[in-house]
Amino acid sequence: MNILKKVLSFSLISLILSLFFNTHLIRLIINVLPEEVILMSSSPMEGINVLTITTVFLFIFLMLPFLIYEIIKYCLPAMKEKEKKLLFSVLPISSILFLVGALFGFFVITGFGLLFFADLNTGIGIQNYWSLSGIITTIATTSFIFGAVFQLPILITAIVRFGFVTLEQLKKARLGVVLIGAIVSAVLTPPDVISQLIMLIPLVLLFEGTILYISLTKKKGKEESKC
Repeated sequence: MNILKKVLSFSLISLILSLFFNTHLIRLIINVLPEEVILMSSSPMEGINVLTITTVFLFIFLMLPFLIYEIIKYCLPAMKEKEKKLLFSVLPISSILFLVGALFGFFVITGFGLLFFADLNTGIGIQNYWSLSGIITTIATTSFIFGAVFQLPILITAIVRFGFVTLEQLKKARLGVVLIGAIVSAVLTPPDVISQLIMLIPLVLLFEGTILYISLTKKKGKEESKC
């Protein structure tokens, strides 16, 4: 019952904050749109739809950390000391990576993508009359995808730690990882080289950074075991 009260209370707070900041987020998105884009209303309900979509995304963004915290708090008593240590070491890194990935998707990928499509339409004689609700949905989806993609170091580290793949095999797979990254970039970004490189380069850097991190921790572990 206590947990239910906390969830309801935080839900109310999150809803109030979402309703307060939704117009600020809408203005921010409008400011990053290419100059040649003209916003249009495709239905009388367009304004309501935009406010609703923005409020829902903000609400989820605010509620998610609280829900994760409550789930972890509930599970902690049943966890072993080693599992707790692993959880508290991974969770902050995972949260930071997700936030960085989401911001990267919002400010970089979305910005280049919207500019590309606007220029492409103009180049073939199509005027850019866009629906703001559609733009916000696209931006939110892109931000979430990149937040998830930036979890790659956590996934790779777990795979190596649990013995599914060795560090040496990971190093030999560099070319294949770059190829897969190029395919993913081609699918998730506009069909131009610049946008694809903007996504591919961070993926490669994340992969190489993970290899370096695993190598350093492995070396440190060997030195500690000798002592």
